[in-house]
Amino acid sequence: MRKLLRGLLLSTPIARLLALIAMLYTCYYLYWRVHFSLNLDALWLSLPLWLAEVYGALNFIVFAFMTWDVKSVPHRPAPPGRTVDILLPTYNE
Repeated sequence: MRKLLRGLLLSTPIARLLALIAMLYTCYYLYWRVHFSLNLDALWLSLPLWLAEVYGALNFIVFAFMTWDVKSVPHRPAPPGRTVDILLPTYNE
């Protein structure tokens, strides 16, 4: 069941639809914040907070469009007789 749900959510059309819904909701939220929730008495505090929210929304939108059309890259198998070593560097080991 978990594999089916994961495969369904990660399929390209559904992931794109969810990203578009999230973008639209984020834009609506930013509009709502400006018109109904922005504290004009403490503009020095509420405006930087709103700008931080806009920055986060722009980061999400850029990320969504960067990952909009990701295709998996086919990898060749390792040549016979060869191995692959994976090194995990750590700090202060």
